[in-house]
Amino acid sequence: MKNYAKLQNGTIEFPQRQMMIGDFNVENPTEEQLVEAGFKEVIFSQPEEKKWYTPNSRYEEKDTQILQLWDYEKVPAPDYDLLVETKIAERYSTGKEISINRKGMLDAQHPAYLEYISFIEKCKEDAQIEVTEWENA
Repeated sequence: MKNYAKLQNGTIEFPQRQMMIGDFNVENPTEEQLVEAGFKEVIFSQPEEKKWYTPNSRYEEKDTQILQLWDYEKVPAPDYDLLVETKIAERYSTGKEISINRKGMLDAQHPAYLEYISFIEKCKEDAQIEVTEWENA
């Protein structure tokens, strides 16, 4: 069965299971009865996948149908520093970072410290690429 509704101030309202149509109390109205009561077929759609955008649903009323449409709003820019921190935290806990930094204070050539510094630089590069992609979207 098709979906039927009315559009009231931009809000979609679906019919009740039991409703008055004309002078009659009708339970489980047919499609014809719904149309007679002013309801229209609702055409639902899926939003497109758009990177960096959030879909906002709205409805447009036509003669015999109500169409679901999508507007897209650009999401706020990702915060570079937060991105870097998040990427680092995927591999290193705070305690592990403190431990590695202590090793680096004692020996700047310690393998674990050098690997950590290299990873941080990679995180910074990746975060910058992500922010640039967002800005150019």
